[in-house]
Amino acid sequence: MKRTTLIIFLLCFVPVVGCAQTIGKRPTKKDTIMLQQREVERYDFEATKNGTIDVVTEEDGWRIEKGSVWEDGALYDEYAPAKDFYKIQKKFYPNGIMRRKTSLFGGVVIGIYEEYDEAGNLIKVVDEDKKFGKIKPKDIVELLEKEGWFNRETGENKITEKEVLPTTGVFYREIIKYVQIRYVPKQATGERAYWKIAIEPRFMMWITTYIVDGETGEFTKEKTFEMREE
Repeated sequence: MKRTTLIIFLLCFVPVVGCAQTIGKRPTKKDTIMLQQREVERYDFEATKNGTIDVVTEEDGWRIEKGSVWEDGALYDEYAPAKDFYKIQKKFYPNGIMRRKTSLFGGVVIGIYEEYDEAGNLIKVVDEDKKFGKIKPKDIVELLEKEGWFNRETGENKITEKEVLPTTGVFYREIIKYVQIRYVPKQATGERAYWKIAIEPRFMMWITTYIVDGETGEFTKEKTFEMREE
């Protein structure tokens, strides 16, 4: 099989305005316990019929996917409304106590990471946003929106099979299937930190890759087409 690769490379000196990423506070869950001035969430055994089934619900625009219980515990995936554009992943111990809570923007951990022991004691807290330079996750979302990939208000997009998506958590859940997001800190590069975003819409062979300077917002855009021949 022959493979032909065509690359279109664009250098764009268009700064992205830096501003802080705000992670929306999740609605208070009634099935929680208070330890160390934090609410430690418990797994919802009632809704999942004692952990035997998966359950999907919507709450204030969030799409909440509660997985069944396995030997090592259970997992929740909670997708924020389109305006916020991220998800929260929660891992639970088999006894129902939350093990860890992670906010994710593509493949990048954002916000406050929390980890608990099996008794519900808080054992680790990390402010993941401290690793970012002037360009925050919110700035990356705004860049992609300005580039015409999607509209969070209307649900319109050029990425998924459906041209218009609900503006609930479904929006982020579906779009992120075709978008890879990475953040490379200054320590790893030895130079400036940068963001890398690769978009492959609707399983087409065009891949658009952005490299965004983590401090100035200046970015390059590379478009790659791979044509396969039998």
